[in-house]
Amino acid sequence: GTAVNFNAVDAGETISGLTAAGTQGKSLDVFVNGQLLVSGSEAERAAGSRDYVIESATELKFAFNLEADDIVQAIKR
Repeated sequence: GTAVNFNAVDAGETISGLTAAGTQGKSLDVFVNGQLLVSGSEAERAAGSRDYVIESATELKFAFNLEADDIVQAIKR
């Protein structure tokens, strides 16, 4: 339930400029352990019917807790 700031992790390239209206489902693919996730609104994420929401220009908020050994890939096209 806590937002993940992709620019705070020490791996890969930085991601910025994410917007809920312009990016969700259009130009951002998010995978956790190889599973493609589905984006939605904050209400849908909180209800558990969507996997994540774009929280800010650099943060994603998941509908589930990540584990220490999870592999998260965010691919911005």
